[in-house]
Amino acid sequence: MALCGIIAALCLGSCLTLTDDLDLNKEISLDMQIGPGGLTIPVGSLDTLFLDSLIKIDGDESVLDTLGDGLYGISMDGEIEKVNVSIGDVTINIPKPDIDEISASFNEAELGDIVIDTTVQETSIQIQSIDLKTINNSLPNVKFEKFSTPVYDFNIPSFVVGKTIGSGIIPDIVIPEQAQEVSFSYTLPSDVESLDTVYFGDKNSVSGQKVTLMVDLAGIYALSNAPDITVKSLKVTFPHNFYLAKDDSLDKYVDATKVSVTDNVFSITDASITGVGDDHKLPVTLFIEKASFSEYGSDISYDEQIKYELELGLSFVCTESGPKQLYVSVDMPQEKLQMRNFSVSTKIKALSLPSGNVASSYEVTGLDQLSRVNYIDFDENQSVLNLFISDFDITPFEFDESSYIRLQFPVGFEFVKNSDNKVYVDNNAVGLWTDNTILDIWPGAAKGKTIQLYIRRLSILQNVDEVKKSIEVNNDVSYSGNISICAKTDLDTTALSILNDKDISFKVWGKLVVDNASVETSKIETSFNKTTTFSVDEEIDQALVELRSITLTKPAGASLQLHFKGIPETITKMTMENLKIVFPEFLVLKYDGNDPRVNLNANELVIDGDLHRYELDDDGDGFKLSGLKIVGMEFKDSKKIVDKRIKLDDSVSISGAVYVDNQTINSKDMKDLRVTPAVEFDPVVVKSIEGIVNPKIDAVHEEIDLDMGDDLDFFKNDENKLSLSDPQITININSTVTVPINLDLALSSKDSKGNLIADSITPDNGTIKLAKCDTTEQSRNLTIIIYKNERPLSQSDDTVLVRFSRLSELMSPIPDKIVFDLKASIDQNVESHYVDLTRELSVSGDYVVSVPLSFDSLYIEYSDTIKDLGESLEDIADKVEATELKIIADVESTIPLGITLNAQALDKNMNELNDIRIEPCVIAAGNDSITKSTMVLDVKVGKGSLGKLDAIVFTAACESGEGNSSIQKGQWLLIKKLSFHLPQGLKVDLTDMKDDKK
Repeated sequence: MALCGIIAALCLGSCLTLTDDLDLNKEISLDMQIGPGGLTIPVGSLDTLFLDSLIKIDGDESVLDTLGDGLYGISMDGEIEKVNVSIGDVTINIPKPDIDEISASFNEAELGDIVIDTTVQETSIQIQSIDLKTINNSLPNVKFEKFSTPVYDFNIPSFVVGKTIGSGIIPDIVIPEQAQEVSFSYTLPSDVESLDTVYFGDKNSVSGQKVTLMVDLAGIYALSNAPDITVKSLKVTFPHNFYLAKDDSLDKYVDATKVSVTDNVFSITDASITGVGDDHKLPVTLFIEKASFSEYGSDISYDEQIKYELELGLSFVCTESGPKQLYVSVDMPQEKLQMRNFSVSTKIKALSLPSGNVASSYEVTGLDQLSRVNYIDFDENQSVLNLFISDFDITPFEFDESSYIRLQFPVGFEFVKNSDNKVYVDNNAVGLWTDNTILDIWPGAAKGKTIQLYIRRLSILQNVDEVKKSIEVNNDVSYSGNISICAKTDLDTTALSILNDKDISFKVWGKLVVDNASVETSKIETSFNKTTTFSVDEEIDQALVELRSITLTKPAGASLQLHFKGIPETITKMTMENLKIVFPEFLVLKYDGNDPRVNLNANELVIDGDLHRYELDDDGDGFKLSGLKIVGMEFKDSKKIVDKRIKLDDSVSISGAVYVDNQTINSKDMKDLRVTPAVEFDPVVVKSIEGIVNPKIDAVHEEIDLDMGDDLDFFKNDENKLSLSDPQITININSTVTVPINLDLALSSKDSKGNLIADSITPDNGTIKLAKCDTTEQSRNLTIIIYKNERPLSQSDDTVLVRFSRLSELMSPIPDKIVFDLKASIDQNVESHYVDLTRELSVSGDYVVSVPLSFDSLYIEYSDTIKDLGESLEDIADKVEATELKIIADVESTIPLGITLNAQALDKNMNELNDIRIEPCVIAAGNDSITKSTMVLDVKVGKGSLGKLDAIVFTAACESGEGNSSIQKGQWLLIKKLSFHLPQGLKVDLTDMKDDKK
C-alpha cells in the first residue's frame, strides 16, 4: 500500500524537478507580445514522463517490483528462522522393590507380633531432710554495757567568757577500747559438713541486721547550746569472720566520706557531728551483713569479742566562767542476731529405694500344630522394650557416680547391645549392662527419659498349650537401688528444701516384631504374602503433560530371584505352589524364557514346580528367572506430570507357598530358614509416547527492513494515508511435528525512530491451526495464505487461508520495519498426542510478500522546493511593480492520482514572503483514456517583492479518485506549453536599459 503512494508522489516529484531546471535567461523567446491581454512568456513543453523512467524497476535494492499484468507493487521474500520443538530424552528408572528377607513363615507357626501392654509401678525414693533453722536459737546477743568517760573538772576564767574555747582548755574526750564477749555453740546436722556462711537480718532485710552504737552527748550540750563536736576516731571491730556494711541513715549526722567499712572493722575519722536531736544522742548505725563459720567443724564452739573505742574533739563559745565538769557516755542496746539465710556444705548422702516389680506377661498365639517353641528371633531394628523412669528433681544436688537403679529382666531375653555395653538416649549414656539381663541405670542421666531396649531373641523353651495353641511368657521386671547424692557446697535454705521424699514411677511397654522362630514340627511350609510398595519419582521434561502409553527403544529386562538360606542339607527339594508375583498394572510385560515352571498372564507371573538342591544352597544363586522383559507402559488412567516429575506409586506383591513335605527337621536345623526375594528392573528408555505434550516453542520475532531508497523516503511522512486494496503474504512451512500446532501471528510496523505505526495486527479468526505431520511421513509442507479482501480461494488440508482485514494498516504511512511475531504452541484441545522422541521435531519455512499498488483509498502529501530563483529573475524583478501573474501549463495524464498543488514564496533566508501569494490549483487524475487538464497557479506579487523571491515550496496533496486505483507499467504524465503570464504586462524603463548597456 505504501508503494502506491510512492509512485503517485514520484509522478508529481518528477514534474517539479523539471521545473527546478528551468532557466528563464536562456529559454525566453524574443517573440514577445505586449498588448491588452498582458505579457506571456512561453517556456515550452516537457517530455512525456513514463513511470518506467521515474522508478527503478526490478533488480535494485528497493522492494518495488513489477508484478503480474504490469502492475507495480511490493514484492519481497525471506526465510523463517527454524524453530526446534525440543522434548528431552526420557529414561524412567524403576527402583528395586525393597522386599525384606522372609523368615520361615510356617502355616503351623505364623507367629504374630507381640505387644507388651503398658505396666506402671509407683514407689518413692526416701530422702531425709536437713533442717538448719534451729541455729537461730543458738546465735548470740550483741550488746555493749554503758560506759562513760571520767568527769573532767576545769575552771574557765572570767576574761574568756564570750570567746570560743577548745583544745588546750577543753581536753579531748577519750573512751578507751571496750570489749564485749560474743559466744555461742551449735552442733550441725549429721549430713552437713560445715556451716560456711550465716546471713543476718530478718527475711525482708537486704543489707543485713542493723545495730546501733548510741553516743550520749548530753554532758557536752550542758556546757553550750551549739558546741562543735568532731569525732576524731570511732572504731568498732567485730570478730575476723564477720562482715559489716555502712548504713546510709548515718549520713544525716556525719559526712559519708568520713565513714569506712573494711570487712569486720567500722570506722569514723575526723568527722564533724551535725543534726543531733533534742535528746543530744548520736546514733551510730551499721549493718552486720554475714559471718563465716567454715573454719569450724560439725560442732561450733564460738567465743570472740566485739570492741570499740572513741575519741571526740570539742570547741564552743563560753557563756559563763567558773569551774565546769564534762563527760560523754556510750552504750549499745541488746540485739539478738537473727539468721536470714545461710550457706552450707553437705556430705555425701545415701537415699533409700525400696525394691519392687513391674509385673506383666504376654501371650504368643498362632501356634497351631506345634508342640514346642524354643526361641523367637525378632526384627532387632523394630522390636523395642520401652522403659520409662519418671523425673525426680533434686537440683542443685547431683547423684553420686556410684549410684544406680538395678533392673532385672526375665531370663531368656537377648538384647541388642553396644560394644561398650552402655545404653544411650540421644547419644548420652544412661546405664550399663552388667549381665545378660541386668541393667544398671544411672538415675541422674536416666530420670525423665524413655529408654529403648532393642530385643534380638527370646528363649522360651515352652510346650504349646494344646487347647489354646499358644504360650504365655512372663515379662516381670524387678528393680532395686543403691542411690546417694554427692556432697555439695554453697547451699542455702532453698537448695536444702529439695531434700524430701521423691515419688518415682517405672513404666514398661513395647512391641516385638517376630522375624523367625525355632519350633518343633513335622512339616515346614513357608507361605509368601508380601506386598512391597515402591515409588518412581523421576524428573522428566517439562514438555510432557500427561502420559497414556509408552513404547521403548528396546525391551527393558526384569528379573526375579529367590535366594534361600539355612535350608538343612537333608532337604533334597522344596516345592513352589502357586507362587504368584504381581507386577504393577502399568507395565506391559513379555516372557520369552523356557522354564516350564513359569507362566505369564498379563502382569501376573505364576510359578509352580520343584526347587532342586542347587537352587537351595546358601552359597548358590537360588531360583533365578530370566527372559522377563518390559516392552512398554500403559496407564489405565492418564498419568499427570506434576512439577516436571513422573510419580508412579505402585507395588510388587509375592504370594504363594514353598513347602517341604514328609521330612523331619530338628529345631537346630530350622532356626535359620530364610527366603530373600529380589526383583529388579532395567532402566526404561522411552522411544515414543501417547498422551498430552506442551513443549515450549521459542517465539519468532523477525524485523524486515524496508529500504525504499532515497527517492522514495517521502512516502514515510506521517501525513500520508494509504489504504491498500489487496495485499497478500504467503508463508510456506515445513513441519516434522506429529502433533497439531496452534499458531498465533501478529504483524506490527515501525517508523525510523522505532515508534509503532501499527501494533499487533492479528487474524480475524484468531489462532491459526496447523495440521500435524503424519507419523509415517518425514515431514509435511503447509501453506498459509494471509490476505485482506474476502474472496473465494481454494483451501485444502495443506493450505490454510487466514484473513487480516486490517492488513493495510501496517503501511500507512510506509514503515521502516515490518515485524513478524510468531508464537507456536501445541494444540491442547485434542484427545491425545503422539510424539516420537527419537526424531527431530522442528518447524521451518519461508515467506513471500506480494502487495499490488492498488488502493481502496490513497492520500499522500509531498513537498519539494525550487531554489535560487533570484538569479533567474534579477533582470526583470526591478521592472515589475505590484502585479498578478500566473504559471500555466497543459497537462495530459494516465496516472490515476489527482493532485492539489499549493505553493509558498520564500526569501534567501527561507522566510515566507507575505507580499507574494500563490493560490492552489488542481491537476486532474489520469485514466486509461488520457485525462486532459490545465494547471494554473495564481500569483499575487506586492511592490518590490519579486526581487526578494529566491525559492518556492510546492506541496502536493495526492489523492486517488473513487473506486479502485492501480499503478501499472506504461502509465505516463505530460506537461506542455508551460508559461509565465503577466496580465498587466511589463513596464520597461528604456533609460535604465540604456544605462545598462553603458
